[in-house]
Amino acid sequence: MITIFHELYADSYKPWDARFWVMPFQRYLTTRMATMSDGILANWDEAVSWLSERVNGTPLRMSPTFSNVGEPEALPDYSERTPYAVCFGRAGRKEEMYQQHAEALNSMLQTAGIERIVDIGSPPSESSYAGLNVTVSTTGIQPVDAISTYLREASLGLLNYPLHCLKKSGVWASYAAYGVPTVLAAERQPVEGLAEKTHYVLLGSYTPNTGQLSSISGAIRQWYIKRAHSRLSAKRVEQVIAELL
Repeated sequence: MITIFHELYADSYKPWDARFWVMPFQRYLTTRMATMSDGILANWDEAVSWLSERVNGTPLRMSPTFSNVGEPEALPDYSERTPYAVCFGRAGRKEEMYQQHAEALNSMLQTAGIERIVDIGSPPSESSYAGLNVTVSTTGIQPVDAISTYLREASLGLLNYPLHCLKKSGVWASYAAYGVPTVLAAERQPVEGLAEKTHYVLLGSYTPNTGQLSSISGAIRQWYIKRAHSRLSAKRVEQVIAELL
């Protein structure tokens, strides 16, 4: 049995949070599943470290999440992209970003020449982006072809996600696959294989110019091709199987 772990357990150290009470059981079940597995893949570095402490000699690979909205073979030059940002993902995370980081977003978008935000997926409340100085166009849930078009033409991607587990994010994978320079609302943390100002920008830290965004677009795209593409995920599964034969 080969197990691919996307999640380990929900963690909280606050007794009034339901996750506090289920965390021990989830940790136990995850450990049991890992020890029962003949091979394991996990999609972020901390998960690999956690699992490696609980299995002995089981083939284990780190395999970042790949894009589930397409992996284009070719993309237009960054200079040909349209001056809008995409914000893709769960409504709650998007609302938090719009509300808590409105001032930093306004500054970043103005300096980068971004004229509007295309919000893809479950729409946030209108009040959450009332403090933004650009138009927010909410598309709702869209088919893959439509999302692909939005990402292919976007000049910037917005993402509210913890940096330490960025490689498990499907939104990050989608941005990377399409070479969309990503602005993260996250605390600064080291991430193996990814570098601030090379592969992403932390919101509020600095505002890149067009040339820097173009460079980030190329770097994030190359990282995806070399580290996260679905072809590589398939090869890692093959490698685990080969170790078991």
